[in-house]
Amino acid sequence: MTRALRAQLSPKEEVALRKIAQGIARQTEIRAEEVRRLQNFGFVEIDEAGPRLTPLGVQRTAITGTGPNR
Repeated sequence: MTRALRAQLSPKEEVALRKIAQGIARQTEIRAEEVRRLQNFGFVEIDEAGPRLTPLGVQRTAITGTGPNR
């Protein structure tokens, strides 16, 4: 398991990750600092549609139970 998967996220970062996982977040709805930190861990990337989970982000949400089916 990589260190990023065990990283301690703030409650706001967890909420941001959950919103991105569920596809209900636009970049403007999440603080830039939270998105930047999630990017630094490798959990999200930004494309023209906004933030989306990377494969590592999908793993993180599966481990923590914050994925789209939660």
